[in-house]
Amino acid sequence: MDAPIDSVGIRRKSDDCCRYRTIGRSKPGGRQRISNANRSDSLQVADEQCHGTCVAGSNADSMDVTAPQVSSILPGVVDDILSTFALALRARAAAALILDADGTSCRTIASWGLTDGDRERIGRWSTIGDEARPYWEQLAAAARPVYVTTPRADARRPWQGVADVPPHLATPLIGGNGRLLGVILLDTTPPHDEDLIVAAKVGRLAAIAIEQTRAAEARALELTRSAVLLDIVREVDRPVELPEVLAAICRKTVEAFGSRQATVFFYSRRHRASLPLADYGTPAHVVPRFAGGRYMKGNIPHEDEVATGRTVVIERADTAPAEDIALLDLIEVSTLVMVPLRHDDGTVRGLLSVGFTEARACTPEELSALEMVARHAVMAIMRARFLHRTAESARFRAAVSSLAVELNAATTRTETLQTLCARGCEIFGVDTAVLLLEAGDRLVATAACGELAASSDLVVALDGAHSPVTRAFHTRVVVHENDRPRRDDGAPLDRLRSVLAIPLIASEGPIGVLVFGALRPRRFRPNVVEEAPLLGALAAAVLHNAALMGQLHDSNQRLGRLSALKDQFLANVSHDLRTPLNVIIGYAQLALEDTFGAPPTQLREILERMLSSARQQLVLVQDLLDVSRLELNGLAVKLAPMSLAPLFVDMEFLATSLVRHKPVRVVVDLPDQNVWVHADADRLRQILTNLLANAAKFTDEGTIGLGVVGEAEHVRIDVVDSGIGIPTDELESIFEPFRQVDGARAGLGLAIAHRLTQLMHGTLTVESTLGRGSRFSLTLPAVRPADRSEVASTSASIAS
Repeated sequence: MDAPIDSVGIRRKSDDCCRYRTIGRSKPGGRQRISNANRSDSLQVADEQCHGTCVAGSNADSMDVTAPQVSSILPGVVDDILSTFALALRARAAAALILDADGTSCRTIASWGLTDGDRERIGRWSTIGDEARPYWEQLAAAARPVYVTTPRADARRPWQGVADVPPHLATPLIGGNGRLLGVILLDTTPPHDEDLIVAAKVGRLAAIAIEQTRAAEARALELTRSAVLLDIVREVDRPVELPEVLAAICRKTVEAFGSRQATVFFYSRRHRASLPLADYGTPAHVVPRFAGGRYMKGNIPHEDEVATGRTVVIERADTAPAEDIALLDLIEVSTLVMVPLRHDDGTVRGLLSVGFTEARACTPEELSALEMVARHAVMAIMRARFLHRTAESARFRAAVSSLAVELNAATTRTETLQTLCARGCEIFGVDTAVLLLEAGDRLVATAACGELAASSDLVVALDGAHSPVTRAFHTRVVVHENDRPRRDDGAPLDRLRSVLAIPLIASEGPIGVLVFGALRPRRFRPNVVEEAPLLGALAAAVLHNAALMGQLHDSNQRLGRLSALKDQFLANVSHDLRTPLNVIIGYAQLALEDTFGAPPTQLREILERMLSSARQQLVLVQDLLDVSRLELNGLAVKLAPMSLAPLFVDMEFLATSLVRHKPVRVVVDLPDQNVWVHADADRLRQILTNLLANAAKFTDEGTIGLGVVGEAEHVRIDVVDSGIGIPTDELESIFEPFRQVDGARAGLGLAIAHRLTQLMHGTLTVESTLGRGSRFSLTLPAVRPADRSEVASTSASIAS
């Protein structure tokens, strides 16, 4: 206190502004992530298709430091301390000045005993300048209360002019880390030692109160922003449309950071500009110029920094570049923060623009929080884009599936290929499609649709120019050109501004190219192009199936002709064999009946064997005729209600005659007179004859049974034998014509019985155990009692 600080250095020029500003260049690498500009797939948001990398970016080149906003708590705390301190030392007036975080500016946050004019003069004086810097440096170095004197003191008007600083007690406020937080000025007489002790204690208490209050305010602000960030995360996860999510993110950003407006831009490859997706807070008269416009490449300040992923802070200042001032004037803000929308892979997708009305310094914590908001915004955009791509992919695959069904219903190859071209145009939203197939060293149009359908010279030389069509054919990958130069005087395909060439790959290699195009550029979206090979695979399969169907049609025609010739041959041979067999049977019967005299005993045996063999051959010939008629659909059946009892009596006599020379017993379970079926009587007799003959042939001893089981809707007739049985693996083949089983079974009887059963709407099945016998089950539709009564009355009327 014995060596007071002189007042030199606190003079200021009259044209200085009310704060001290430092301007510094940030080193490369600060708050940035380097990434190349990538192009990504399409996202349809609002009315735009947004792709790729944002060309706007961030820059920390020139960030001026401004006085922080004073909270509502700190001035009250300091004001209580200041008034108590002033009264304790009997001061005439007092003021408390607080330094900002960088120590480059200060402001008055509390005063006592000052008029409005005094406070205004202190406000002008308090900002730290180059001339006043020694004053603050000496206060910081002293770190204790100091009484400041001046040769030109005027006790009547404390601090009435910059040039006339009155004597005052300056109590520096030193923080816990030894840093100067501010100063308390008392307009008082020179203090005593006791007063300096009190001032030192008050200074320490005031510094502690300031630090604790600032810490509490920072914590409260952090909690508030954390809550807002949590709300933003919840917004991203909400199942709503992207514009609504981004609008909520902009609104919450404005609320959390006290900004005036927030806008989300996303880069569109199609428009080569960053398009606004959502905005909140921008005044209506500014929207057409800013949020309603586009960030075109080359018209954004700090564009290169933004493209590398750096966060840019632009603040209005005398030293700010002209393009920065122009952008701030356009948006009508004093501070603008542009945060790039960075994806996890480092690519920049767009930017988040946040504007503040007042000039302010954004702390590292605020910038980190804004970058967190930007990350969630880009997550929402990427999620919406993924869902959009998934939906488009699903629609494309559904359209291709529908096209496959339609192509399957086409009846001719020409119709199939024309449908493929027409529906392909609808799927891709273009007006031209051409199917080119390989023909030697050229690709020749086989089908076309749209603008080029009438062209007669749709031929592409495989060894010609390096066109999209030839590249697709040779490389076997989809070739996509979306912005080709216009050539009206070239070949038909050269007139297309947008071309999608899909190679058609068969097992032996490429067979052609399916080309879609439009006379307008940029008609194919990248995500749809990725699905194009699916349509190419369908087209290749269609061509392969068309070729197979042609071959199958030719083969069927040849087989049909051969089958007809075979059936005709069997019919002719059977007819020619039946006549001599009937002659042999007739003369043998006459000889056995002694028509030509009694034959000797040996001759009689020969005649009987000859008659038996002839009859067997006649049955075989008759079976051949029946098989021929069945194959030609010339064997008709006449279904009518019939009773089974009379038929079973005849079948019992037949079975007995078939096994009369074997130790085989015939068991026939005669059905009730009420058991009727819908059948052709002659064909049913033929079926049972074949089944019983088959049982008698392969049963050397034991029994042969014939029975019936009546049900409500069906009647089952069983033919059972105790013969040699049938192997299990042969059960499905015994109903095929001329099929042998172990070299023992051959003939047509079972095949004819099976086919006749089908014609009568019945079923014929078999169960067998090798060495134990077989069971053949014939199931036929049953006749209702009402139908039997009608048949009985009809028969009675005919008999009368």
